[in-house]
Amino acid sequence: MHMSRYRFHCPVCGETVDWQPGLLRQRFHCPWCGSHLTDEQVSLRRRQEVTYTGTRGRTFSLPPTTEATVGSWEESGDAPSAAGLPATVIIGLALLPFGIPLFWLIGPVLTGTSPPVSLVTAVALAVSASILCLSIIYTIDWTAETRLKGVVILIVLAYFGGMTLYFTDKATLERLYRLGKDVEWREFQPDRGPVYRVKVPAFARPEPTPAQPLPLAELHCYHLRVPQDLFGWHMYVMGAGEPKQHPELPGSDGWFDAAQKTILSDGGQLRQHFVVPNGFLKGRQWEIELPENGKMRVIRIYVGRGKVYYLSVEGDQINAHHQDVERFFRSFFIPQANPEG
Repeated sequence: MHMSRYRFHCPVCGETVDWQPGLLRQRFHCPWCGSHLTDEQVSLRRRQEVTYTGTRGRTFSLPPTTEATVGSWEESGDAPSAAGLPATVIIGLALLPFGIPLFWLIGPVLTGTSPPVSLVTAVALAVSASILCLSIIYTIDWTAETRLKGVVILIVLAYFGGMTLYFTDKATLERLYRLGKDVEWREFQPDRGPVYRVKVPAFARPEPTPAQPLPLAELHCYHLRVPQDLFGWHMYVMGAGEPKQHPELPGSDGWFDAAQKTILSDGGQLRQHFVVPNGFLKGRQWEIELPENGKMRVIRIYVGRGKVYYLSVEGDQINAHHQDVERFFRSFFIPQANPEG
């Protein structure tokens, strides 16, 4: 015998469930929220009160119903949910995070800015957000309204994270990556000018710069800007070249006094001054507080065999005894140098 088939909207979660009444005289489990209803309780006869038991054993009462509204039963059809947004719509919302990798593709054209991380990162973020959204959708203990709010919050957070990643500069991401990690150092040798070697943080290769930090010499300089913690940075400068004509002999006390005047000409305040010989090289070191930003700059200059070598470190909360400053200066050497020459 043909049994009527009905589409039932669960009074607990509002989701749509198909059922053929009369098949089993036992409790019916809503596949969405787990609430229990018996065949008799959801029959189409007028009732004064319908009770049902939730998954935790709590019993609830519904108001009197009529044949048209009892239990929200309907003949098979696609009527809208009475207690919340249909699951198909929420699943559609869960797919919205995939707009993040799409923006990675069209963003450079629209904004003129390239993202600092690859498309794979954006895809991973979108997939993770969608999986979390689907997990919320199938949380049976939550109402449709609560699940909808959870999905919307996740989508907003996913887009916020994606846009933050897209417009964050690479140096900031590098700071976050390096936070709490030991810094690796590597040896650097210039490809022009007098030969020397020095170790620098392995953040990037030092780049040539036209700047001339010491007016008493014509230097071939390189610089390297290294992020520190979340906001600070250290600037490493290294250079070598020929001394310019000067009344004082390069490497003499008078010449170093003149060098000190030039490096303080921008208004910096001298904090400390050291004599730092290095084998056949004569050297001086200065610790200077810069006037415009309160940063510190530590400078070391060597003179020997007709060459001038310039090293400096600038940054926040550093001094001549900072471990990075000392490591940078101590690593300096000239290959195959002959002290008796």
